[in-house]
Amino acid sequence: RQLLEVDADPNALDKSDRRPLYGAARGNHMEVAALLATFGADVSGNDRGSGSPLHVAAASGSQPMAELLIHRDADVNACCRRDMTPLHCACAAGHGAICHLLLLAGADPDAENDANETPFMLAFKNAHVQCCRSLLETGAVPGAVDSPRWLPAFTEFSPHEHARLWGKT
Repeated sequence: RQLLEVDADPNALDKSDRRPLYGAARGNHMEVAALLATFGADVSGNDRGSGSPLHVAAASGSQPMAELLIHRDADVNACCRRDMTPLHCACAAGHGAICHLLLLAGADPDAENDANETPFMLAFKNAHVQCCRSLLETGAVPGAVDSPRWLPAFTEFSPHEHARLWGKT
């Protein structure tokens, strides 16, 4: 706080080209993140292709951090490496509550990454049922799943059973 009050730059890059808010999100330091945002930190700024603070919160499952960043108008459709959005990150990791939060904030449920994968495809592939349901409820197109062994996303398979069915065990 003292440094920011004497005009320290809340967007200054460290030797790894990362901004302070990215580090706060990565460490889940809520008070620091809120303080940086209050002093003008770029809540949507990407750091060297590794993503925005919202990407970090979505991938790590920190719902309070995601809520803080969305409340501060973070771009819910920002892209990072491989054209991944925060919704892609949340769905790939199975963070259903964050997936729902991002969708409510206007995240594109049908955004494609550079491998032409949608958030639904990532959630489905990893048997994250809660994410699949949230996506379908908001109008995501499930047609992106292309497999002769396709099973409806609303099935209640455990991740272990899903892996067995897909031959990944």
